[in-house]
Amino acid sequence: MGQHVKTPTELKGLVGHTITARVHLHNYRFPKDHVHLSGDFAIVIFDIESVTEGTVVPACLTSTGGIVVTGILPHIEDGMSYIVTGKLIIDPKWGPQYTCQDIHLAYNLTKVEDQKTFFSYFLTQRQIDSLFEMFDNPIQLLEQKNVGALTKIKGIGPATATRICMKYSDNVCNSRAYVELANLGLTKNAIDRIVKQFGSADMAIDVIKKNPYSLIKLARGYGWEKADRIALAQGFGRGCRERCLAYVEYRLDKLAQEDGNSRMPVDDLLNELTELCLPTDRAQIATWIKEVTVGDKDFEQIYFAFEKGQKNPNPPLLYYSNTERYIGLYNLRLTERRIADEITRLKHASNSWHFDAKKCETIIAQVEAEQGYLYTHEQKKAIWNILDSNVSILTGSSGCGKSSTLKPLIRIFNAYGISVAQCALSGRASSLLTEYTGLTGKTIHRLLGYIADEERFVHDANTPLSEDVIILDEASMVGEELFLSLISSIRSGAKLLLLGDTKQLPPISVGNILGDCIRSGYINTNTLTIIQRQAMRSGIVAQAIHVCEGKSIVKNDFSGAEVRGELRDFKLVAHADAGMVHAKVIEEFKKLYNEQKISADDIQIIVPVRARGVNSCRYFNAEIQQIVNGKPSKKAVTLEVTDNGQKFEVTYKPGDRILVTRNNYHAKTIDGSETAIFNGNMGHIIDMDPESMIIELNDKSQIIIPRDGWGDIGLAYAVTCHKCQGSQAPYVIVGLDNSAYPLLMREWLYTALTRAQKYCILVGQPSAINTATRVSNGKVKSTWLKGELHARYIDEVADI
Repeated sequence: MGQHVKTPTELKGLVGHTITARVHLHNYRFPKDHVHLSGDFAIVIFDIESVTEGTVVPACLTSTGGIVVTGILPHIEDGMSYIVTGKLIIDPKWGPQYTCQDIHLAYNLTKVEDQKTFFSYFLTQRQIDSLFEMFDNPIQLLEQKNVGALTKIKGIGPATATRICMKYSDNVCNSRAYVELANLGLTKNAIDRIVKQFGSADMAIDVIKKNPYSLIKLARGYGWEKADRIALAQGFGRGCRERCLAYVEYRLDKLAQEDGNSRMPVDDLLNELTELCLPTDRAQIATWIKEVTVGDKDFEQIYFAFEKGQKNPNPPLLYYSNTERYIGLYNLRLTERRIADEITRLKHASNSWHFDAKKCETIIAQVEAEQGYLYTHEQKKAIWNILDSNVSILTGSSGCGKSSTLKPLIRIFNAYGISVAQCALSGRASSLLTEYTGLTGKTIHRLLGYIADEERFVHDANTPLSEDVIILDEASMVGEELFLSLISSIRSGAKLLLLGDTKQLPPISVGNILGDCIRSGYINTNTLTIIQRQAMRSGIVAQAIHVCEGKSIVKNDFSGAEVRGELRDFKLVAHADAGMVHAKVIEEFKKLYNEQKISADDIQIIVPVRARGVNSCRYFNAEIQQIVNGKPSKKAVTLEVTDNGQKFEVTYKPGDRILVTRNNYHAKTIDGSETAIFNGNMGHIIDMDPESMIIELNDKSQIIIPRDGWGDIGLAYAVTCHKCQGSQAPYVIVGLDNSAYPLLMREWLYTALTRAQKYCILVGQPSAINTATRVSNGKVKSTWLKGELHARYIDEVADI
């Protein structure tokens, strides 16, 4: 570092000092051979051309008058100027350095067309035209923040001119990305997200141009077909290595995200690739795959190092089981191994409590006396099993008393001073047990303390949850990554109780947590099968059980309406014509809403499909919107959307009931802070203009949704069954016709019917209802987790 190096003590007060400067390359300090790829770590000495923000600390200069910058950097070209923002640190060995906060090429927008392209991402076309009509060099005006000159343009006052200058300042760092990625059809938000992910516009451009297939993971709306067209147009060969491996990653990721499978037979994958990558032969493809794959032995070595805290900077892409001949993404294999280890840790931890049998029996008897009925022998056995085990599962069909079984458990825990937390994937699901537990339900993210701007949880293995018992409801809905985060944050000696109904529609999430845990035999599982007598008074429960058992609930020639159940809480409306099914759903909604004065928020229409056919969410939402919120609004905005190949218009206006359809971990609240909102969250539009809307979710949080984020919400008067999983509504109308043939299965119908808390109306074609009752989706997700847990079960049995 030369004579300017000062000791850490002398520079202590300067740590954290930030500068922004225009610089150029002096020399690479690391890597020594200067072979540095964009996105890799580097240590670079820069010569300073000028300082735009902050003050250069003389004591931190090198002997040549430059600064040392470290971090993940783009490849630095000799002779090019860069704008770098760095924060001062004192390295114990190397002394003063600046950690890179932001770096981008000092991009010179000299071409008018490039300037217009850049402006198009944050100005209106009218504003762009006015700028170029009035000025020869509008870029210079915006750089100088010349508000006075801008106000000479007709229609632009001081406030608008100031906003234009601010927009320029906010976006100029990404200008090169806007211009050079414009032909890819990416939105401004998409480019901003990609640049943020890489930390630099230059790194983003380098990676995408080097490998267009990276867009599949980085940009929403870029699937295999779109990215492949771009790559082929840029000269990538049909049988090249990049295309082959990109497809492998895409295929296995899609398999996980859409089907929940973390693996597939390797021969099936090779067959697909052999056809896709002609003329490359199967042997060459297999060689490429082996280059990015680890087998059983190598995986164990890597995992051993992982357990010791050694992180692999370049993890393999794939894992292959030599014994089973299955292949999958390495990161999913790692996640499932970690889940198995965490379950084992919790299961075998020392039991923290001894429960006195007499005291517990007294509490159970008190609860029975209060509720007016006795627990079945299954329920009592489950209560004792749960008290005796650190990790337990409680499962059973609707009406078997899963929720009521929790009452005495909570009383017993309270009697022993044991703290309990109750959670679920969604906010609606987390609150369903409150009637029985008296606990305030939380989402998993809220329980773990999700910090949106840091993308991490407060609670983890190093900062575990303080509660002694964690109850996870609707466990089958939770994906593997989130489940791992939850169980990693539970301290050894605490209890974990998983609740779920395996008869429901399989959720759309990676993995099969509940099913794998049950089928492995490794976890204490309590399955309730006896329908409680009081539950059988309900027509909802009785009809749902018939469906679950594959028993017909309507004759094929039946037409009309019929109310069922001692509680008269289930109504069947049948008609042979699909168009009449639609009309009858609307008619039943009007009876509840107009005649019985039931709040629209308490009525949920559930149908199989989103956009295709007259009995889809699309058509029902448009009609119900007119009934509930039909008054004209000057703030209403109509936009064209495409859903599953169907193009149609949707109108949003204040008062509309909406559903979040995509997770957003960086949503903005009205006070400007970041928060996370999740697929399935419901709420209402409380205000809007053509550029943004404010929604209030059911938890009362108010979120700003910019216009380019409106594709991540939808009207929620009618939703699909998958969107309702884990929640219920007081009044449910289920619409079913034969056009939804792929979804006509008993798991779908059972799940839809059991979403109703008070009253359920099933409207459908008899043939469709009977098909749904007769057909069962027997598919079991293919994962590594079940085998991991089952092997541990076999080992334990062998040791007995």
